[in-house]
Amino acid sequence: MKDQVVAISIDKIQTALFEVIKSGTQEKQTNSGTLRSIMAASRRISGDFYRDVGIEGDAGEFAGKVKEILLQCSGVCIFTTTCAEDEISKRLKRLFAKFYRESGGKLILKYVLFTEDVSTGNGKLKAIQSSKELLKSKACMNQVVKENQEILFQFMKYHEEDISAQNEEGGAFVQTINDLRASEQKSNENKQDKGSFRIVVIKADLDGMGSAFQKIQDFEVYQKVSSILNQYISMEYLEEKVRGFQINNSEFKVYPLYVAGDDIFFAVGMENLIEGINLCKWIVKELNSAIEDTVGTASFNKLTLSIGLDFAFNREPIRYYFARVEDQLKKAKKAKALNKGERDRLVARICINDVVYYDVKREEKKEEENTEAESDVPKWEHVIHGLKVAKRAEKEGIEVTAFLYELLRKLKVREEDPTGIIHSNLVLYHLLPQYLDDPCKEKRKAELLLLENILSFISFGKKNETKELNFDQTSCTKLVKYISLLILLCDIRFNIREGEKSQVQYDEEKIKKVFNRPLHYLYDNSLYKLWMESGVEESLVSKMRKIFVNKAFYKNPNPEVKRPVQVYQTLQITNSMFIRFKRFDMDIDAAAVMIKAMNPKTKGQYLKEKKERKCTQPPGNLYFKEKDFKNMAVKSGLWKKEYVDALMIFYRFNRAKIHYLSTK
Repeated sequence: MKDQVVAISIDKIQTALFEVIKSGTQEKQTNSGTLRSIMAASRRISGDFYRDVGIEGDAGEFAGKVKEILLQCSGVCIFTTTCAEDEISKRLKRLFAKFYRESGGKLILKYVLFTEDVSTGNGKLKAIQSSKELLKSKACMNQVVKENQEILFQFMKYHEEDISAQNEEGGAFVQTINDLRASEQKSNENKQDKGSFRIVVIKADLDGMGSAFQKIQDFEVYQKVSSILNQYISMEYLEEKVRGFQINNSEFKVYPLYVAGDDIFFAVGMENLIEGINLCKWIVKELNSAIEDTVGTASFNKLTLSIGLDFAFNREPIRYYFARVEDQLKKAKKAKALNKGERDRLVARICINDVVYYDVKREEKKEEENTEAESDVPKWEHVIHGLKVAKRAEKEGIEVTAFLYELLRKLKVREEDPTGIIHSNLVLYHLLPQYLDDPCKEKRKAELLLLENILSFISFGKKNETKELNFDQTSCTKLVKYISLLILLCDIRFNIREGEKSQVQYDEEKIKKVFNRPLHYLYDNSLYKLWMESGVEESLVSKMRKIFVNKAFYKNPNPEVKRPVQVYQTLQITNSMFIRFKRFDMDIDAAAVMIKAMNPKTKGQYLKEKKERKCTQPPGNLYFKEKDFKNMAVKSGLWKKEYVDALMIFYRFNRAKIHYLSTK
C-alpha cells in the first residue's frame, strides 16, 4: 500500500541569514538584540520550522496528521501523512504563505507531494532519495511559483520579527561583535584605535555530505546519521562546546552567525584564531565518533572539514567579509586531493589568504617512510609550528617581526632577473644564520628552528626523494602569504599559552636542512642549472663551478653507517674578498691575484694531501687553478655580480654548517 509522502525544504537559507546578520550588524551593532536576531533566524530554519510544519509540537499545519517522519534535518523534512491530497495542498500553501510573509520574502518553501510504498526500509530510503531529487528540480520550483503566484506577486509590508523575549542572555556567546574585544586590548587601547580591533571570521563546511548520503543503502542508518548531524551541527551544540573551551580559556569569546545543516559560521577575536579552528575540528571529531559508535565506519565514511578564514575589523560591513570568507571556503573545498595515506588521515582543509593548508593527523611511521614521502602541500601543522618557533625566538631576544618584514620585502623584489638567481640570492642571504656564535644556546636553537620552518615551506620533492628548495613564482607567492600570516599571528594580541610553547622540539636532523637545502640549491641551480637555462654552455658552467666548489665523499667514521659522508671542498675566500671582487668592477685579473694570495697550495701539495688522508677523514681545501679561472671567466661570461653573490652565500652556508657540526 502506498502512502502520501510530503517533502518540504527551505530555499534561500544563506541569503536570508545574510540579510538578518547584515541588518543586525550594520544597524544594531551595540544592541543586545543583534545576537538574538541571528539566533532567532537560525532557530526559524531549524526548530521553529519543524514546529510550524507540525512534525514537532501540536500547533503546526500537519500536527496530529503526521504518520511517520522519514527525514528531519536542517531546513528539510520528509514525512508521510494521513491527510488527503487536496488537504495536503491547502496546508502546504498556508505554510508557504506564513514563511514568506514572516521572513519579508527572504524565505521560500519548496515542497513536493507523491505516493510511495514505505512499508519497508528500502521503500523509505527510496522515498527520501526521490524527495531530494524532486526538491532540487526546476519543475518543483515552477510548480511552487504557479501555486503561490498571488502572494509572490503582490506588494507586502515588511515583517519585523519580535525577538524581545528570545535568548535574553545569549548563554556562552557574546551579544555583539564588539564584545569579542579581549580584556587586554580594552586596557591597552588608545585614542586612535579606540573601539576598532581585528576579528577572525570562520566558516566551516562538512565535505562530501551529499555523496556520503547517496551511498547509504539502509534506511535506519540514513535516519540515525541524520539525527546525529542535527544534534552536533547545531547552535545549541556549538554553545555547549564553547562553554567547554571557556573552562580552560576564559577569554575565548564567540559571536555565532549560523550553525545548521553542514555549515558552522561564527567570529572570534584575533587572539582566538587557533581555538576557533580547534572548535570546528572538535565538533567534527565528536560527530565522527558518534556516527562510528552508532552505525560503524563501513556504513558511513569519516567526515572532514573545509574551513575558510578571513581577517576583518569589527566595524567593517559584514557584506565585505561575508563574501571574502565564502571565497576562502570555496578555495578550500576545491583544493587538490592528497595521496591515499594522507587522505585517510585528513581532518580539515583550511584556507587563509588564498593558501589552503591541510590539517593531517600525525601517524607513527618508520624512519624511512617519514615526512619526505608526504604530499607537497602546505600543512596546518606547519603554521602552528611556525607560530610556536617564532614566539620562542622572540622570547630569546630575536627581533622576529623585523626579520620577517625584511624577508617579505625581499621576496617581493622583482627586478630584471632573467636567470632567477638575483631573487634567490636575496632570500637565501637573508636566511643565513646570524646567532651561531651567540653564547646563549637557546637563542641559537630558536633561530635555527625558525629558519628551518621557513625553508621547509618552499621545499618540495617526489615521494621517497629528498626535498629541494624551489624559488619559482608559485612557491614564492605562497611563501609571501605564509610570512604575511606569521607576521599577523606574531602580533602582541595573539598569545599562545605556555603549555603549547613547550611542545616545540629541537630535531637535529631537521636543523641540518637549514644548511643542506640552501647548499644543494646553490650548487645545483645558482652555480649550474640556471646559467645553462640562460644559454651558457654546460661544459663551461661545470668547469667554472669546479674551480670554486667540488662535491666530495668520504667513508663515515661510524662503522655501523654504510652511507658515505658528503662534503663540499672549497677555496679559502673570505667575505670581504667577495665584496672586493664587486668593488673592483669584477676585474678578473684582480680577483685572480686576491684568490691566489689566499690559496698558495699547489696541485702537487693537494695530491699529496689526498694520498696521505685516511679514508675516514674529510678532504682538505681545493687548490686554485688560476689559469683555468681566467680562461673560464672570459669564455663563459659567468664572472658577474650575481654569480659572485651565489658563491659568497654558498661559502657562508658551508662555513656555517661546519661551525654548527663542530659546536652543537
